[in-house]
Amino acid sequence: MSRVKRQHYVPLFYLKGFSNEQSQVYVFDKTDFHTYCTNPINIGVEGQFYDQEHIDHKFGKQFIEKTLGDIETSFSTLLQNLIEGMESRKIRAIDEDTKLHICRYVALQAIRTKEQRQSMEQLFGMMKQKFQHSGWLSAEQIDQLGFNIGPDETRFIHNSQLLPDNKFAAQLTGILMSHICLIFKNVSDMPLITSDNPVAKKSNLNNEVRSNSGFRSKGIEIMFPLSPGYLIAFLERTHFKDVEQYENEVLVLKDPQHIIHYNSFQVKGSYRRLFSKNADFELAREMITHDPNLGLENRERHRTG
Repeated sequence: MSRVKRQHYVPLFYLKGFSNEQSQVYVFDKTDFHTYCTNPINIGVEGQFYDQEHIDHKFGKQFIEKTLGDIETSFSTLLQNLIEGMESRKIRAIDEDTKLHICRYVALQAIRTKEQRQSMEQLFGMMKQKFQHSGWLSAEQIDQLGFNIGPDETRFIHNSQLLPDNKFAAQLTGILMSHICLIFKNVSDMPLITSDNPVAKKSNLNNEVRSNSGFRSKGIEIMFPLSPGYLIAFLERTHFKDVEQYENEVLVLKDPQHIIHYNSFQVKGSYRRLFSKNADFELAREMITHDPNLGLENRERHRTG
């Protein structure tokens, strides 16, 4: 089998679900407001994104790419059947087994993106800088403690999180399983959009001391668009106790304001590009004009406190 040179960190099958009748996806670039239409094969992708010589030597050629490909094939069937079932109203709630499969997939999607790699690189750099400025440790001591982590080391750490024997994805799956799960059906005229970092989060208990934006944080709200017509949300159980009665159910959203709410978190959480079945990105333009930091690839992702 030939090597896969262009590797999707947002799966192609998923992106096809956001295409129009011409099998094209509209793209909005947050850095310059450029909007264009393209085949989904050209988006959410980067050359040799998962290739790692050490990992390939140990596990086999392009092991991560092939492993993710197998997972995508399995989940694409589940997602298609789920959406068809919800459209026909044969599925009004998901069972725990289906929730588990979705949680596993969402966990991997949250980990595998370019945004995640950039966030890790920025965090490591911030930690090193704090130690340097503190004067507590010498440059040699910082290196010995492993805080001198550059792009190559970050790439390896990031890719390692996607290996089957790495516990990170399993732990994240468990966290998602512990949350209240709701599926929203969008019946408004406004489509849900997605992005190059489609697993979005909202902190509902943000304060100056703690961001409360982790997957396990109290009050966290985690959102993943399944298609322009469906979105799955995971809500931290203690904060969202009032909606526990609807757990695992499919709920209808009629008000476009709800869709604007969910789309806004794709604008906030995406690395650089938004994807939609139509060319209406006015929400993104307004948000970035109001807060230009949202349009920066190298925006601050972690508090330096």
